[in-house]
Amino acid sequence: MSLLTAVTAFTGRSAVAPAARAACITAFTAVAVLIATLASADFLDTFKNFVLLLLTVFTPWSAINLTDYYLISRERVDTAALHDPDGRYGRWNGMALSCYALGVLAQVPFLSQKLYTGPVTGWLGGADVSWIVGLVVTGVVYYAWARRRPARTPGAAAYSSSPAPEAPSSEAASS
Repeated sequence: MSLLTAVTAFTGRSAVAPAARAACITAFTAVAVLIATLASADFLDTFKNFVLLLLTVFTPWSAINLTDYYLISRERVDTAALHDPDGRYGRWNGMALSCYALGVLAQVPFLSQKLYTGPVTGWLGGADVSWIVGLVVTGVVYYAWARRRPARTPGAAAYSSSPAPEAPSSEAASS
């Protein structure tokens, strides 16, 4: 489903036909079963390494989202602009993508996985602290860079995720 969402970003379509969705899910299920069958001799170890790989790519993404939501946007989200490629958030955020790439690369020397073990990990007794490095480096760089970037739309009302409170009526004010 995530792949289908990514495909719609490139094709400009807002929806995917149910048949295409079913075909994609069936194909990915078949691939997952094939991988699980081939890795069944050492499934838990293979699965653990897969999850650690996911941690490597999701940590910088999480750092950017958390930093932007809590520190940059201050919990104000323009939900309509999320679906508008020409809105506040734009089509691509080159700054965030650069910070993401930097965050993934910053983790590499600190990785301790079956696929790759970084040089710093030996000094740490084999501990994998890459996720801490990825979280801190990405968050700090994104925060510093995003604070210097001018807002794309004027006014704080554009960032609100909830409707503005209604003004008291004249009857309520006179009571």
